[in-house]
Amino acid sequence: MTGEVKGDALYTMLPHGAPSPQLKPLCDEGAQPFITALQALLQGEEPPWWPRLVPQGSAFQQQVWQALQQIPRGEVRTYGEIAKAIGASSKAARAVGAACGANPIALFIPCHRVVRSDGGLGGFAWGLPLKQHLLAVERYAPVSYP
Repeated sequence: MTGEVKGDALYTMLPHGAPSPQLKPLCDEGAQPFITALQALLQGEEPPWWPRLVPQGSAFQQQVWQALQQIPRGEVRTYGEIAKAIGASSKAARAVGAACGANPIALFIPCHRVVRSDGGLGGFAWGLPLKQHLLAVERYAPVSYP
């Protein structure tokens, strides 16, 4: 993983190998709390410590990311439900999907908990196999797969 960390704040995080030469690997001594929290998330567990999340994005993206953090572990919402939750029309579902795709702190901001209205997985910037894994360890079984 690479990312931008300042103190206890996480600004962005990308999977290993993602193109972003300005980001440093999250493997130095100061990053251990972040790594421990990430490992817990990947196992479907509540992390013992949460970083302060400081994602950078538009006002609409910020609203979507705040709504994503309200989805309980083991539950999902549709893109349209997230749109309605932030006061937009359900027709803003594609814009919600775009905001999910732009989420700079996936896993900590759980965009993997958003699915299509037909129960299909939709997309996931880190790959559908990881989205399937995260939903499985959180004990959610999607209705269908794309």
